[in-house]
Amino acid sequence: MNVPVDPCGRPDVFDLDLTTTSWKRLRKWLALKCDSEDDGKDVDISFLLQHFGSLPRTMLTLYKAISGGIDWDNAVLVLSSVGGWMEYIFSAYVFFTVFCCLNIVTGIFVDNAKALKVADEEAMHHEAMKERQKWITEVAELFSKISVEKDAKLTKDDFVYHVTNSDRINTCFYHLGINTETTNTDELWELFDIDDSGCIDQDEFAIGIKQFHGVARSIDLFKLRKEVREILKQLNKIMAEGRRALVTGWSQGPHSEHLLVGSDAMSAAYLAQLGIPFGGTPVVLRPPEESLQEASKVSKSASATSQAKAAAAPTSPSGKEGPPDGRNFLEKWIEADLAPQGRCHKQKVLTRFPPEPNGYLHIGHAKSIMINFGLAHKYGGECNLRFDDTNPDTEETEYVEAIQEDVAWVCQALEMEKVKKGGKPWKNEPVYASDYFQQMYDFAIDLIKHGKAYVDSQTPEEVQKNRGGGANNLPGVDSAYRNRSVEENLKLFREMQEGKHAEGSMLLRAKIDMKHPNMNMRDPPMYRIRFSHHHRSGDQWKVYPIYDFAHGNEDAIEGVTHSICTLEFENHRALYDWFLDNCTIVPSRPYQKEFARLEVQGAVTSKRKLLRLVKEGHVTGWDDPRLLTIRGIRRRGVRPQGIKRMADGVGVSDRNSTTPFEFVEECWREDLEPISKRRLAVLDPLEVEIIDYEKEELIEGITDLPEQSASSQPSCARTLSFSKKIFIEQSDYQENPPEGYFRLGAIGSEVKLRHSYVIKLVEVVKDSSGRVVKLKCSHDSSTRDVMPADRKPKVIHWVNAKDCLDAEVRLINPLFLPMPDPVPEGKDFLSYINPEAMVRCKAKVEKALSNCVLEDRFQFERLGYFAPDYDCFTEPKKLSFNRVVPLKESADKKKIEGKGTASRKEEQQKQMAEKERLMKIPPQEFFKSERGDEFSAYDAEGVPTHDKEGNPLPKSSIKKLAKGRPCNRAPW
Repeated sequence: MNVPVDPCGRPDVFDLDLTTTSWKRLRKWLALKCDSEDDGKDVDISFLLQHFGSLPRTMLTLYKAISGGIDWDNAVLVLSSVGGWMEYIFSAYVFFTVFCCLNIVTGIFVDNAKALKVADEEAMHHEAMKERQKWITEVAELFSKISVEKDAKLTKDDFVYHVTNSDRINTCFYHLGINTETTNTDELWELFDIDDSGCIDQDEFAIGIKQFHGVARSIDLFKLRKEVREILKQLNKIMAEGRRALVTGWSQGPHSEHLLVGSDAMSAAYLAQLGIPFGGTPVVLRPPEESLQEASKVSKSASATSQAKAAAAPTSPSGKEGPPDGRNFLEKWIEADLAPQGRCHKQKVLTRFPPEPNGYLHIGHAKSIMINFGLAHKYGGECNLRFDDTNPDTEETEYVEAIQEDVAWVCQALEMEKVKKGGKPWKNEPVYASDYFQQMYDFAIDLIKHGKAYVDSQTPEEVQKNRGGGANNLPGVDSAYRNRSVEENLKLFREMQEGKHAEGSMLLRAKIDMKHPNMNMRDPPMYRIRFSHHHRSGDQWKVYPIYDFAHGNEDAIEGVTHSICTLEFENHRALYDWFLDNCTIVPSRPYQKEFARLEVQGAVTSKRKLLRLVKEGHVTGWDDPRLLTIRGIRRRGVRPQGIKRMADGVGVSDRNSTTPFEFVEECWREDLEPISKRRLAVLDPLEVEIIDYEKEELIEGITDLPEQSASSQPSCARTLSFSKKIFIEQSDYQENPPEGYFRLGAIGSEVKLRHSYVIKLVEVVKDSSGRVVKLKCSHDSSTRDVMPADRKPKVIHWVNAKDCLDAEVRLINPLFLPMPDPVPEGKDFLSYINPEAMVRCKAKVEKALSNCVLEDRFQFERLGYFAPDYDCFTEPKKLSFNRVVPLKESADKKKIEGKGTASRKEEQQKQMAEKERLMKIPPQEFFKSERGDEFSAYDAEGVPTHDKEGNPLPKSSIKKLAKGRPCNRAPW
């Protein structure tokens, strides 16, 4: 039966909350599907997934995983008796309810309007998945080994013991986004599926891990999935009894006149705690006869009602539709502290950005700058720029000055009033840890006097050995000097400062607990002896504070209200709190929270590695545009606004992830597109002579931006000259063009010159070596300002040979080729430098570019976004431009761009041929022929059983290898 539905609406009784773009798309699709499907036809929810961005490869897996293994394809069939109309609505409603949870769980979605796009991009970029799989494999193999040693009888008690005491297992879980100190071990135990041989099923374990990846700390996924299961169970029972059920908008109060689906746990308060932005009109599920009666009452008035609701739906401050609460967890933290009865009520927010002046800032620091300065600005507070100069061996004044310039430049995007007026974004003057050396020394004395710190005379090797830890997280051993008297500790610490003891001979350590499960709490060092010259305090100090001790003290001295760090300091927070809570003279009590730092795929941001690149001459300096230092991306042409767009797009999460570089480029591209002046440039020139054109003319009224008008905005218009000789790109001519090539090729082929005429190829001129040096063409004089009515030739760019300018155009590509982790023995990261990281082109550009200024950004038409290099403005001046980012779509995969020459179609054909080749290999021979250097022994089926050194492979690895053979899969 076909149910007539208005494509623009649905009856009120079935209406849902349609305040987001995703819901609007869903609404339109539902209308079309319900109009074409037979009543009662079974629905496969993967079909719904396919409609929303072709996501079945990853989203369906994640969707099933977060729901706790419920078969959602069949869960919809539970309601098949209700009719096709309601089937679609309910499946979509439940799907997007849980999908909204998924937004929170992954920690990468800013709003629902972007969710599907981001998810699809995640599916296309597998680097983060590969990293997770490495740790999944390791922890599964560790527990498999433990299980096998216990005759395949791994108990929950054994599991809890190893989770509690093994550093390595804790490390694996940490990299999988799970803090074993705060996570219920019952929940972790549930992730494991152990077979009869005692091995962990890695596939099942990987699905379980996805439930934790990016989970906000306030979300209890296991509780949530239990409630969803209960809802489906109740619905099944209700429908079997032929009764009606009300599926609430999940934020509605109780409706006594209807039977509610759900439980008290799925109340508004519970879902608000989870951050699920759902509400809207309740949905009534009816027995078949009632459903059909109701469906026949669909009217046009329903469309008007639904449209009115959508028009009245709230929007975000940016004007884009999105969830009603777009705050991240740091914003919620600050707002709770500022609220009445809050910790900081009526106080001014003070954050800090605390770089160590031992190198130049890079792209990862940019996100931290945006967060610390941005949050202070948003809440009417201020942010300190603090230099943590506690290590005199590595710090230099050069870095201090560079960091100040970089922070000030990045903060231009925050639109701070004092910056607009010429001021700096930080509070007052920059501050330094060295400003507080005396106060921190006094804090240390206070801890010694209260018996909470002692001078340890163990050697560095003894200190490390006695810390314990290791695979089984062994307890530490108390130092023989731990019980020195207060008087002796005070005397020795004073002598350390007076330079009476050698470097490395003594440490001042906090007296906490050498058996603490957190290694950072095992009597951590506070001060070490250094005789180095400090760049600010000179030779005054012989002892310098360790960062863990200095960090909280500096915050307390400055009165910082919110100390915002990256996740590597999460396990240090206990120590941060201990020092502040145990020192009796700290002037204030700050608090710390951590967020995930920005990790960009393929980026090298290690200060040590960056220093090698510069010192060894692999790059031209810290501002080389190939580097992802702030100086490098600034010279490349990225604007502060592009960095902010990137930071906003990545979002604020408390779980580590890797951002694809394509996403970073897209943010920069979106920033540049509306402000980049359009110009003509030819990077690889080929001369064209127009044989039937003898005059010269001016083409006037060419505007900088497409939407501008030369008549109303004359200052934004320029004039192009045109003559008998022009230059076009070498790639716009091919002597033997492939299929689908629509530019100059065969004699008689045509192209339209941008802003000018259609030209037709008449003759190809070659030199003695057979190289094409010139094309001779005719022109159609009627086509200067119009496209011919009878044909649509490809439009290409050009420059006038008579007055064009020579310029160097640098195409900036990734500095490194894909790098294995770990790097193979005998190689280091420098072995993977991309030889085409910077391609220098001897270009011809239009003369208008001679007047460019440093702030200009250009779109060289059909080529990408470019910025003037510093060489344009320093003596001797040289017209040069850096490519900031290529255009989003590029039909040409040219060698000159460092991307090879294969078209997408050719690449797909190549991949298909390779798949077909692999499918033809007999299963028993696959690993021997394709990966023979990795293994030394195989079973009767040809599956490897021993690695190349002859060591037995874990059973879980053998199982995985057997599943992974192409010959074991369905044909492609």
